[in-house]
Amino acid sequence: MKTIAIINALLCGFAVAWGAFGAHGLSERLEQVGKQAIWNTAEFYLWVHLLSIWIVIVMNQIGLIAPSSSTLIAIIWMTSIFIFCGTLYAIALGAPSFLGAITPIGGLGYIIGWLLLAWALLKNPQIA
Repeated sequence: MKTIAIINALLCGFAVAWGAFGAHGLSERLEQVGKQAIWNTAEFYLWVHLLSIWIVIVMNQIGLIAPSSSTLIAIIWMTSIFIFCGTLYAIALGAPSFLGAITPIGGLGYIIGWLLLAWALLKNPQIA
């Protein structure tokens, strides 16, 4: 989990910088080309899942979910961040819109991660 936590911390730092870049360096351009909502969606899902990974790390540390489950969930969510948010950021920055066909794969990964978290919690006999 230490490696996951370090990577997540780095991704959180990146997310702050990327968010500031979008808010201050790109906001006028994004508004002009009608892509601000796409950027905002990427930012929202990025932060929701980065913070959710921290919660999974804590749940692992206090014994609510097994290390193997927490690692798998974190890896799935990190991969989904790159797919989902990455394609949205790319589209907002002018990449071809066909990348939008890839975006739902990241969304499916998010869903799978949440279902795995529910399963991991159900398997824990200590949770009443």
